[in-house]
Amino acid sequence: MNEQLRILRPYLRGLPLILLAMIAGFLFAKKYLSYTQPMFARPTKLKLADLNQGATGNNLCKDLDVLASTNKIATEIEVLKSQVLIEKTLIDLDFAEELSRIGRVMTKELVHDKPFFHHLLIHDDSYYNKDWIIKVQDTLNYTVSTADMTSEFSGVFGDTLPLGNSATLLLQKNTDLMAAKSHLEITGKYKLVKYSTTRLIEKVVTNLDVISVDKDVAILSIIYKSSIPEKAAKFTNALAQTYINDYIEEKFKTADVTAGFLDQRIAKAVYDTHLRAHETPEHLVCR
Repeated sequence: MNEQLRILRPYLRGLPLILLAMIAGFLFAKKYLSYTQPMFARPTKLKLADLNQGATGNNLCKDLDVLASTNKIATEIEVLKSQVLIEKTLIDLDFAEELSRIGRVMTKELVHDKPFFHHLLIHDDSYYNKDWIIKVQDTLNYTVSTADMTSEFSGVFGDTLPLGNSATLLLQKNTDLMAAKSHLEITGKYKLVKYSTTRLIEKVVTNLDVISVDKDVAILSIIYKSSIPEKAAKFTNALAQTYINDYIEEKFKTADVTAGFLDQRIAKAVYDTHLRAHETPEHLVCR
């Protein structure tokens, strides 16, 4: 018995320290996770056109090889990740401007809980992809400065504010949101950035992944990661719709070319038939 107590005594003596370390680690991890922005991924499934039939699966598209889809799944994956298709998708999405609230510990992007609407018009291309720091003092006045604090401008909500010769900014209070959420504070420090088309495409491609569900199944899964779940869902749905519209447009163009070629051949055949029908046989020619 004494021997067992002698063996366990060091562990019992250090047990409070072990428990204290475990509790401290748990509290630290909980605090860390509360300040860490999670990344959300919303997959969207996309069925490719049948490789043997056409986009509509009818006999016309099956018979005319020019309308049949022979693209491999790997090729369509690269098409979905292409800069051209992504640029078409971003045209109808408001991803170019990002507004974030700067806190003491972390900076959080705002999407739905924006206390004010923003529109930044860039005149000098060198000011794309740069942070503008907005400090709201009250419900009427605010100041804007560049990240390096080299220049500062004072503005009023609802009025257009020239930012030197580089840009123009318009901020308008979101009165509906402020009325619905009275606890929401408009005062504070914000960061506004407007991305160029090239930089925005690069940012999207970094968080975009397109994978095949199965190598023998013509179904693709589009996955876009974002700290805002609504943005992830909006982009994947928009990219799938852009791909479908682009596919249909290309098929219509190909069909128009094919129809035009057939019309020309038919017109020529009709003309040749009409010409031969009105030709006079040589043995009936009067001499």
